Amino acid sequence: GSLGGIDTLDSRTVTLTVEIAAESQAELYETLAELRRATVHRSDDIPLTFQLDEALEPMRLYCRPRRRNIPHAEGRHAYGNVTCDLQFFAPDPLIYSDAEYTGSTNAPSPAEGFTFPRDYPYDFGTPGSAEVINAFNAGDAPAPWTAVIYGPCDQPSIVGPGGNVTWEGPLGEGESLVIDAHPARR
Repeated sequence: GSLGGIDTLDSRTVTLTVEIAAESQAELYETLAELRRATVHRSDDIPLTFQLDEALEPMRLYCRPRRRNIPHAEGRHAYGNVTCDLQFFAPDPLIYSDAEYTGSTNAPSPAEGFTFPRDYPYDFGTPGSAEVINAFNAGDAPAPWTAVIYGPCDQPSIVGPGGNVTWEGPLGEGESLVIDAHPARR
């Protein structure tokens, strides 16, 4: 037999070959320097945005640079193509839409409560209400979300299909709380 537990997907390795064409030696130096800065080794995941075809929407993969072969520009490369090899490691292998969908809502309205003196039948007042934001997911897997809650408010909470998130405490005027549900940044 077997014991079913948390079933996770395997990581993804992405290898890219990039051809850089420059019109001058200075442009080649700067382009290679930008590529080196963008692919410096890091231990956190950053979005890699790509588009496979003009007819398709841009997509996003969260990954980190793992290996790179970026040649140093020499005089012989001026006005020609330089080939660079890059490798990225994605602990989360899912590919997400690069489009970000946003929504906003107001704080819930408070309930009115009782008025005194009381007469029969009791009037309990108008109940408080909260607004709902429907977030669109164009993919075929759950996607991480980010929420920003602005103060002033006490114990704000978010209710979603994955459960509830509640901040135990107040947010003052001008304060904000960012909740990022991506597993690598919780």
